[in-house]
Amino acid sequence: FTADLPSESVRTIVQASTERILSVYKCSSYRNLRILRNALWEFDRIYCALDPKIQCAHELVADFLAVFLIYSFEVRSGVLAAAELRNLRMASFASANASNPDPNRRYLEIRRKYPDRDIYGTLFTDEVWQELLTAGSIPEKAINEALLNSSYFAAENRPAWIKLWHGED
Repeated sequence: FTADLPSESVRTIVQASTERILSVYKCSSYRNLRILRNALWEFDRIYCALDPKIQCAHELVADFLAVFLIYSFEVRSGVLAAAELRNLRMASFASANASNPDPNRRYLEIRRKYPDRDIYGTLFTDEVWQELLTAGSIPEKAINEALLNSSYFAAENRPAWIKLWHGED
């Protein structure tokens, strides 16, 4: 599918992230290549809307790709509705306090499928994820703002006095 992606930059990212992509795909247990292809094409569209500064943050882009694929696989396979992403992220906290049979079992099973991935990460709000996964539109401003304020750019966004305080680090 890599050769068919419109953006050369995304082709390079996908080639560099092949192991990560295959790992997520295998963990998903969905053997549907159409879902994978569609998710990669959608990621290409989103990537092209990213600020150039974000596009240069390779680890951020790779992590975003992995989480995007997980959410895409679960939503497009029909196991999870985009509106349930919040439940997926909150399930680990709720189940720790549940004394009755676990109402969040389905969400925890999804989480167990991806043991090496942080699917609870909060790159975007639930509303942005829902729009990305269902509406087909790309909320460019919200995505760029969220990613530029993420922990990947935390050092840049720190006030000068905090940088000085942690200078030895």
